[in-house]
Amino acid sequence: MEKSDSRVGRTVFLAALVVWLLAPVVLIAVVQAHQQRVVLVQTPEVLAPVTASVESAGAVEIAIDWGRQVRLIAPGWSGTVEQVHVEPGDRIEDGSPVITIDGIERRAALTPRPFTRPLSIGDRGADVRMLHEWLAESGYPGAEGEVFTAGTMERVRALAADIGAKRPSAFDWTWLVYLPEEFTVGSVEALAAAPAPAAGEAVVLGAAAIKDTLIVEPGSVPERQAGEENVAQTAFEQIPADAVVTVPVGAELRVRDEPVVVGEDGRRLENPDVLERVPSGAASVPAVLVYRDDEALMLPSAAVWVGAGADTCVLRVEGDERVTVSVTVASGANGQALVTGDLSVGDRVVLAPPAAVRGSC
Repeated sequence: MEKSDSRVGRTVFLAALVVWLLAPVVLIAVVQAHQQRVVLVQTPEVLAPVTASVESAGAVEIAIDWGRQVRLIAPGWSGTVEQVHVEPGDRIEDGSPVITIDGIERRAALTPRPFTRPLSIGDRGADVRMLHEWLAESGYPGAEGEVFTAGTMERVRALAADIGAKRPSAFDWTWLVYLPEEFTVGSVEALAAAPAPAAGEAVVLGAAAIKDTLIVEPGSVPERQAGEENVAQTAFEQIPADAVVTVPVGAELRVRDEPVVVGEDGRRLENPDVLERVPSGAASVPAVLVYRDDEALMLPSAAVWVGAGADTCVLRVEGDERVTVSVTVASGANGQALVTGDLSVGDRVVLAPPAAVRGSC
């Protein structure tokens, strides 16, 4: 019995010894297996596109030269205004109804000069020829030359019927309002139910129109000056020659974030009317020049790292491969870097690549 107990004791002792010896080995194996599992769970690779860069070349100003303000002048009426046919924003063109006085509609006449006298059969002169030409343009063709004939009278009477005048024996020059040029109405001076404007008084004032523009450096536009019609004009001759900006080919000029077309000389707007929202009389408006640099590219700053020898590099994606590319950083801001190097628009680069996959560049 004692011998049996001794064997059991030795067996238990040997078993405990084996467990004590193998425990570290098992623990190491468990830790290694855990480490292997951790290595297999890697941070997902994040890719970003390479894009073309757009750089602002800085602020500029567009100097404005305002043209004269067009006016429609009363020729010499009497009576009462029954109706004004135009309002601010309307476009007055040749033949446009302007005002009705005592039942007669007065129309705008785009002629070389104003009519200044009544005309009847037998009258001669350049104003008769001008009347024939205006009648033809207005839908009453057939009369020609510098002599007022019976044919002329027929057409004058057709005009009179259309505008509400009684059958006339002569052309009444006050039916027409001299129109020096077509324009957009800025304000109306005549009022319905008021006496007709006297000779020489303004009936309608045109909106201030921009005559010319000039692209210049900020701060180079002189003080506003009163123009001929109390509309501010900029004295372009007072702007220093070295302050004039020539927009380079490929650049874009923007006003209020909207692109505007520059003329062939690169110094003026092709169509000043694009500044129609500018307050009347403003000497200038701010603008921005932007241009696209075909060599420089934009990518996230997180894609760039410093390699050996202080070189800057990115990791470009080529299918299943990753290629280290040397780049030169021109500038950086707002998390973006402006770079040059062996990259193209549309390439993809790896953001914050781990050190293990970074090659030398």
